[in-house]
Amino acid sequence: MSNNTYTIPPIASGPSLSRDKLTLTLCPEALRLKKDYREALEKYSNDPTVLKAFEKYGVKGKYELQQMSQEHAEECIGLAAYQFAGMGGVEQMLLSADLREMLFYMHTIVHLAIAFGMSTCVLDAQTHTVVGLVICFDVMHMDTFYEIFDVATDEMKYDCELEAKYITFHPLIQQLLTYNKRSSDGSAKALTPSVNRDKVKWRIANYGMYYCLKPQNTGEHLQMILRLPMYVLPYLLGYQYYFHFEANMKIRPDPIKIPEFTYDYSLFLQDLVFSDGKTFMDLLKANRSRFHPVVFQFCQNVMLPNARTFIAVIFYDRTPRHLSTAEVVLRYLEPAHFVLKTKPPAKL
Repeated sequence: MSNNTYTIPPIASGPSLSRDKLTLTLCPEALRLKKDYREALEKYSNDPTVLKAFEKYGVKGKYELQQMSQEHAEECIGLAAYQFAGMGGVEQMLLSADLREMLFYMHTIVHLAIAFGMSTCVLDAQTHTVVGLVICFDVMHMDTFYEIFDVATDEMKYDCELEAKYITFHPLIQQLLTYNKRSSDGSAKALTPSVNRDKVKWRIANYGMYYCLKPQNTGEHLQMILRLPMYVLPYLLGYQYYFHFEANMKIRPDPIKIPEFTYDYSLFLQDLVFSDGKTFMDLLKANRSRFHPVVFQFCQNVMLPNARTFIAVIFYDRTPRHLSTAEVVLRYLEPAHFVLKTKPPAKL
């Protein structure tokens, strides 16, 4: 395998998405970005300013940051699949995604992340096992991403379509991506985004697709480590924007001390209609047998009516020009800049 190609290994027992071997070819710009990301991660994870902040909050020397690679692929796939299926994220509970389905889905996601080189795994410094991960893509990667996931028969089609709806909901992101009707079976029912190449170039927008930690490794101080590849590296690599989505029950972090970091455009999940006409309530009822009766009632009466997605965007071009690079790094790292405001559902 040459430096500009990457082969996603197949899963023999998986759905059509993962059954065949896929080979990607990276263009020169993608290769350069992958190299720059690795160098920036190595440099700033050992930068004196960063290490001083890590020491202040008691995480220095306990964890290591590495560009995601094939060496840790299986661990990353397992952690991501467990986190988003076994841990019962809002979307996954409502979509009733099981661990097997998420393993197939994350198999492709993680290998795409390794191929493009814009993702990081957090390792325990003693055991060198994966305790957390951050998966990001340049918006220019998204055409390849959605071409691979444009599989009408795939078991994760609702997840893929939901992601597409999120991406096109924000006015800024609508300028970056166009919303097309296309599907692999020719029915053209599914709505799929593609890159608006008239307005988008490399290093314009960084998409934070997934981030997670092992349950036993949670905490605000470890969250700070994730912010280095999530928020700091895109700034250092020259991006204009960073964005990601958070689905929850009206509980959201509010970075009130960082004006260029916005949380808005909440999208209520119960209002969404998929391309086949189904809603979250339809999917929830169709999978009722998977749930304990009490859990089903909670999902139906509390979770779904209150579940919504916030779209978080950092406008790096609004960062105060008088700040030094070190000051900007701390601006996006330190927990003091991130205040958790709890807004519970109206009825619990």
